[in-house]
Amino acid sequence: MKKLVVLLLVFTVVLCETIAFADNEGACGANLSWKLDSDGVLTISGSGPMDDFKYGSAPWNDLKSDIKSVVIEDGVTSLGDSAFYWCRELTNVTLPDTLTVIADRAFENCNKITTVKMSKNVESIGSWAFYGCDSLLSIELPDTLKRIEDLAFHDCKSLTVLNIPASVEYINEDRTFAGSNKLTAINVAEGNAYYVSVDGVLYNKDQTTLIVYPAGKTGRSFTIPETVTKVNGYAFYWNEIIESISVPSSVETIGGDAFAGCEKLTSISFSEGLLSIGSTAFHQCNILPSITFPASLQRIGNDMFESCYELKEILVAEGSETFKSVDGVLFDATGKTLVAYPVGKVQGIYSVPEGVETIGDYSFLYGQNLVNVTFPDSLLRIGIAAFTGCNKLTGIVFPKNLVSIDDRAFSSCDGLTSIEIPESVTSLGGGAFSWCDKLVTVTIKGQYTSYDKYSGAFDYCNEGLVIKGLAGSTTEQMAKDEEIVFEAVSFEKEESSSNNDEWICSECSTKNDGGKFCRECGAKRPEAQICSNCGYENTDLEHSFNFCPECGTKAK
Repeated sequence: MKKLVVLLLVFTVVLCETIAFADNEGACGANLSWKLDSDGVLTISGSGPMDDFKYGSAPWNDLKSDIKSVVIEDGVTSLGDSAFYWCRELTNVTLPDTLTVIADRAFENCNKITTVKMSKNVESIGSWAFYGCDSLLSIELPDTLKRIEDLAFHDCKSLTVLNIPASVEYINEDRTFAGSNKLTAINVAEGNAYYVSVDGVLYNKDQTTLIVYPAGKTGRSFTIPETVTKVNGYAFYWNEIIESISVPSSVETIGGDAFAGCEKLTSISFSEGLLSIGSTAFHQCNILPSITFPASLQRIGNDMFESCYELKEILVAEGSETFKSVDGVLFDATGKTLVAYPVGKVQGIYSVPEGVETIGDYSFLYGQNLVNVTFPDSLLRIGIAAFTGCNKLTGIVFPKNLVSIDDRAFSSCDGLTSIEIPESVTSLGGGAFSWCDKLVTVTIKGQYTSYDKYSGAFDYCNEGLVIKGLAGSTTEQMAKDEEIVFEAVSFEKEESSSNNDEWICSECSTKNDGGKFCRECGAKRPEAQICSNCGYENTDLEHSFNFCPECGTKAK
């Protein structure tokens, strides 16, 4: 009996091992096969290209925690997309000389890889190919390499030097080396027709574009050469060393995120000649106290100063025809648009000047010192994410002529408990007041002509939130769509500033009692009232006529 039990146990173990072995091999291309042995070595054999696998769909995906090393045998010509995606126990890789293509995300987040024995004939390295390989110490790029795609070496945090062969014709400029904060130099071999390196800094061949300043390069200050006309987006991205940068007059364009994450940057100087700066260029420059733009600057992107918590003033040189600074706050030259508010200002109260019609997108983003803001009667629009994250903001009174509150305008304003939206507002953006977790009462006086029932204007607010508005209005429908308690109320009609201030909307023919926007369709009131008979023009719209003072014709 005991012998029978032992035999059954042995048979069971052998059967289980046979089944497990069968699960450890298979096909991975038309003429390719794979096999994972008990030591964690994954071997790819055969000839031709590997199949593409998107985000964890490789046939060995369920075994990826067992893969310690990868051996690609001669005959294999390409690695498929996401071939070894998130194989986080993988430490070394051997590639054959028959291999010409390393596809997108091939080794993404293989964070224990220390060495890669590179094929001598690789021609292209795909997007995100070695992204997050933060133990990778070095990699020798072959003389056959022609293309390096975006984010290929992003977050390779142990990589110190990268040598670009003379054969390389194209390096994608989108964060290709970003986050590799120990990278001290990107060197380019002599004879490269497209790129050059000066002191480890990567430029295009004629040095008119600064492509990448390595994040681990020593030296606390840097003066951009006068040959440079363009600073590439992400050029100084997440540099934790540099403190001072000087930009010469030759530079006309600075790309988005160019200085983002330069957490020790305290000084940056610009010269006349600069024309444009891209979006989020100074994102998380945590201790930058002040910035002065040249008069030549014509365009800046959105969300320029997110998380610049020490920024107390944004200044503009005299003579600018595009921007101006008032008390350290950036406006367009007309004063009609507030472009950016320095969130490092210590004052908790701010009054937007009269004449401002637009609060720009992202303009007060994460203004954590702001407690109260006063809006002028001239204000018509509050832009995208304008006050997102202003978590101390408590007092808001919207002006009577406001028309639009855009997407996420007041998202995550934790201090808001009650708001009243005036009748003039006809457009409410997606997530406009989302994540305001103390918001319990919203009173909406008007009707929306622009509202998407899937917008989630009040998503993730207080569970006890009540919305008050007119019965049968779009407000009631919105509350229903968002599953928020609705309370029907009536509102007393506000008296017109003038008994003779009626006007007819040219878009929908609605009769309006004053105001700058049609109460029905939201169209802007004409700048002048013109008699349909004699052409008499009245520009004093606070005192519009019912009968033409020239010919007596009744106004339409």
